[in-house]
Amino acid sequence: MVAPFFGGITATAAIARSAANVRAGATSPISAVIHAILVILALLVLAPLTLLAAAFRDGGATADGGMEYE
Repeated sequence: MVAPFFGGITATAAIARSAANVRAGATSPISAVIHAILVILALLVLAPLTLLAAAFRDGGATADGGMEYE
């Protein structure tokens, strides 16, 4: 949504995804639905891991006796 403000253009991976489906032998639109479901599941599972990684990073910074980076 903000790409045009920075000189970018919007793009999708629909062509690449369609080409991959054709090469894999997909013959119905169900493959696109399955792909969309897998992307949503990946986002729901992997997005919280970024918070966990940040918590580990911050916890590791103080695990050496309270020393913090400045």
